[in-house]
Amino acid sequence: MMRCALSAILCIGLCVAAGVAADSGNARNFGTLQRVAIRWRDNPQVELTANTLRLTRPGEAIRSEPLPLVPLQRYGISATIARGPGSNPRFMISYVDARGDTVEWMPAWQHPNSAHADWLPLSAHAQRYVQGFVLPPGASQPSLVLRLEAKTDKAPVRFLHWTLSDLRIEALGKVACCDRLGDNLLWSGDFEAATSDGQPKHWSQWSPTADNRVEVIELPGEPAHSHVLRIQAGSRVHLFSRYFAPVSSGRAYRISLQARGQGRVELDAHSMIRERPVPLRVGNRSEGVAPIAVHAQAWQELSTVWFAEAPNVAQAEVVLSISAESTMEIDTVELRPYE
Repeated sequence: MMRCALSAILCIGLCVAAGVAADSGNARNFGTLQRVAIRWRDNPQVELTANTLRLTRPGEAIRSEPLPLVPLQRYGISATIARGPGSNPRFMISYVDARGDTVEWMPAWQHPNSAHADWLPLSAHAQRYVQGFVLPPGASQPSLVLRLEAKTDKAPVRFLHWTLSDLRIEALGKVACCDRLGDNLLWSGDFEAATSDGQPKHWSQWSPTADNRVEVIELPGEPAHSHVLRIQAGSRVHLFSRYFAPVSSGRAYRISLQARGQGRVELDAHSMIRERPVPLRVGNRSEGVAPIAVHAQAWQELSTVWFAEAPNVAQAEVVLSISAESTMEIDTVELRPYE
């Protein structure tokens, strides 16, 4: 009886040990973070070795184990990448933001020594690409998520593939944020200048509807807001600053404005290089920018933190997206660096 009990205990112990060993083998290495191997959750459908990761089926995806990324630390991401015709590769850093929402950040890949428009597709030939990344304050649980999608339903499946090699993530230094502010870099944000038809000078706009109702108005009884931009109820508009403010790669900035009325406002900026006649947009796409609700008849300040992450960035194009539920007014748009 005792011998049977000991045998059972030994068997259970060996099974547990075997289970632990099997679990530890379910993650594989590919790429490095600060020269430490990045571990990936096992997916038998994904071709994965220590040197190469390859996805070949639409919808195929793989996720890394949690990464030890630190908020307000600037990181450089680089990889050698090739894609097949019709392939739509999605390289994402997934994290939980300070509000508890899941965010999936996607880099706009650039060449190591030159910039190109961020909407250009990746080459079918293996090339080296780079981009920068800053995890915002309060973010947690970061991991890499790679997914292959087809650009169209008619994409030839036999050509679909996304191949990565030599993936590296390196820490490049701390980012100053979010206490002391420097001078305002956006001189066109007070709306003191207007065109002959009442539109804000030094700003362009786009609206999904033809009856966009936006105009610069004068408020004689408010010295602090002598001219403001008024957005009529029901209007949805995106405003783009035509004056590109100078910025430095690797720094944090505060985008802010004052608003009143009822609606929602999104604050963002596009990373641009200093090139003429047409500056290229080289920064990361700000997907999932959280809108800020406005429900006040008195002026209130709205702000967000924006990072000049792109290695080639030299200028910022401030972008405002406004959805007015009632008549709204905005004023004093600013872009200030954190020092």
